[in-house]
Amino acid sequence: GTAYSPANQFANSWASAYLKKQSAAELVGAGGGGTGQATYTRAAMPVYDYSYLANEALWDSYFFSGASSTVQPASAGGTSSVWNSGIANVSRSYKTAIEEFIQDPLGKPLRNPRMRWYSTGTAVAGLKTSLVKPEGCLKLAAHLLVDGAFNINSTSEKAWTAFLSGMRGRTFNVRDGNPPDASHTAFSRFRNPIGTDDNAWMGFRSLSDGEVEELARKIVLQVKERGPFLSLGEFVNRRVDNSNLALKGAVQAAIDGSNFNQSALYDGFDTNSYPADGRSNITPANTGVGIPGYLTQADVLQSIAPVMTARSDTFTIRGFGEAKDASGKVLATAWCEAVVQRMPEFVDGSDPPETAMANLNPVNLKFGRRFTIASFRYLAGAEMLP
Repeated sequence: GTAYSPANQFANSWASAYLKKQSAAELVGAGGGGTGQATYTRAAMPVYDYSYLANEALWDSYFFSGASSTVQPASAGGTSSVWNSGIANVSRSYKTAIEEFIQDPLGKPLRNPRMRWYSTGTAVAGLKTSLVKPEGCLKLAAHLLVDGAFNINSTSEKAWTAFLSGMRGRTFNVRDGNPPDASHTAFSRFRNPIGTDDNAWMGFRSLSDGEVEELARKIVLQVKERGPFLSLGEFVNRRVDNSNLALKGAVQAAIDGSNFNQSALYDGFDTNSYPADGRSNITPANTGVGIPGYLTQADVLQSIAPVMTARSDTFTIRGFGEAKDASGKVLATAWCEAVVQRMPEFVDGSDPPETAMANLNPVNLKFGRRFTIASFRYLAGAEMLP
């Protein structure tokens, strides 16, 4: 938007080079600085940490359902006026995608295949009509469950390793190059990258199994230091305070702590031309930061974002009971276990699932979404031990 806004804003979170690190927005007064040919003058103006504000606004308000049209590119020739009309062809419309998904969820999945259809008992014909309307985007989440959502507050290194390895061995189209070795996990910044694996300027990044494990260890350390995270936006963003946690987001700090990007760093540069308040925010002060071979937080998150969550929706609950006689002697004991799952509906079904918090009735405002018992069993023997 302005000369003060960085590239690749969404999902990255570095402290602004033009603001105090404990700020996300400031009205900066007129001034100047620099030396020689690098001098500059500045009128009074508002300056924003665009990455921080975008992450805060988008991560917990929107999700990628995969309910979208399928568009095929096309070619055209002639004069420049040819571009005044649409060129691409829609091979599968949004309406068709929704109708087919409702009718055959497994055979006709959405673009995000981790989304599973959930029926609330509403007639299929009515859903096909309501969900394709413009306001249907507000209702679709009530009929979707995520297969294998991952809680970013996990402190299990093995769980993070498995989660980060989700793209391991996946192939994709590479122009003038080759996809990574099947034993690596690729984090390409582009849909169709150019070049070869780990080519700093003409390629993309991938990590070996050992590097993925190292990244998982470093992320767990960040979760323990910064968490628990109450939202995805908080997890993605840096802290806004005067500590070192304000310099970058948790995943970027884990990447930098793993030293994956040393080969992509080139010459250092003088930061004196930047405002005094933001100079120390530039870490590392090297050219090369952000080139294709430099692994960023956004590179990692774009592969796993659709299944990230800041809370769990399925819980295992264990209970214990005992029977005693009149003297207090224990006659029998029992352990039981229930697996419960939070569902899209509210406890009081009179409020539709898409109802805004401000409009909920008192019961739903207090108790929230409904839980169902997915399984129940009695425990015996060694299972009863803590």
